[in-house]
Amino acid sequence: MTLTEKSIPNEAGREKYPSIHVERIRVSEETAIVFSGQGVQHKGMGFDIYNAYPDLVVPFYETADRLITETTYPPFSIKEISFEDPRQELHKTEFAQLAILCYSQVYFKVLLWELLDHQKEVKPGRYAGPSSGGISALVASGATRFNETFNFVKVRAKAMQEASDKAKYSALRVFSPNHQNPTEEDEKLFEDALKDTPGVTASYINSSSDCIVSGPQDAIANARITLRQKGVRSLPLDHGPFHTDAMLKAVPETREALGKANIRRIPIPIVSNTDGKLIYEPEDIIEEVLTQMTNPVNWKEALNSLVDNTETILIVGNHPQTAALSKRQREKSTGREQQIGAVVSKKGLVIAHILVAKEDFEKLAS
Repeated sequence: MTLTEKSIPNEAGREKYPSIHVERIRVSEETAIVFSGQGVQHKGMGFDIYNAYPDLVVPFYETADRLITETTYPPFSIKEISFEDPRQELHKTEFAQLAILCYSQVYFKVLLWELLDHQKEVKPGRYAGPSSGGISALVASGATRFNETFNFVKVRAKAMQEASDKAKYSALRVFSPNHQNPTEEDEKLFEDALKDTPGVTASYINSSSDCIVSGPQDAIANARITLRQKGVRSLPLDHGPFHTDAMLKAVPETREALGKANIRRIPIPIVSNTDGKLIYEPEDIIEEVLTQMTNPVNWKEALNSLVDNTETILIVGNHPQTAALSKRQREKSTGREQQIGAVVSKKGLVIAHILVAKEDFEKLAS
């Protein structure tokens, strides 16, 4: 099938936040650059930026498809899956992780290119990202190069897909009452309710009143009944057993693939997915990649780690989900109302989202 503008959904229609031009953005040590994780994949991802900035973007997708062709049979095209998803397989982690890595890096490349047009260097204070976003942060920080990262993610994603298929897990997104502005009572109810759900485990902690739990299908079904009885909301998700012990079988292959990558010490740290600690050293980077496979993503702690050191969060790409998830937690941690804004490039594309205190956003936009 030929890639045409008519066959690809336009990403521009996804936007709903006030825009700010990239020329108004200044990245400093008080800025964190954040990448989104699995869940942001969607048909057409990256198509707009591919066409708007071919000199910057095309080489990434060409490299990705070449690496797949050299090592995978039967080969597939990550560009085709990202743009058209003709076989409806983008939702599978085997493909989603690779698509998100490419998507994140091309948007980051364009963001850097536009920022360097008006500031001498782009030197943030932190890099971070939940789940697969933490892998994208490795490339941005200089810990690994794109091609070697793509190769070990390909192994990791396939091993995780195989472990997921065998585990037959289900998942729920769980919310406390009034989760957008929870009271201490709401949070206590949320915590107590989760204790009464045997057989399930938290796999993704967004905040003290919002998380994803995973477990065997019967345990999840029972948990949903229990949560409803206790007044806690839950929604079924196609999340699988990621960030649980069910991924243990995928660890050895991933460790071996990581051993083939040249992982470097980094001067600007990455914030750990699992405990919010700052990571600089190669051995700690390897441990982080492996640990997050079998332990819950604790985005709550990662955000708390950013509060004392950053005033601005830049979330790379045209997908506001990570910004929206981060806004409430950051408001609670800082005690200041936060504003999400869409960062618009010179060609009119949304290339990132900014999360900053509302009064600071108003100054930027004025």
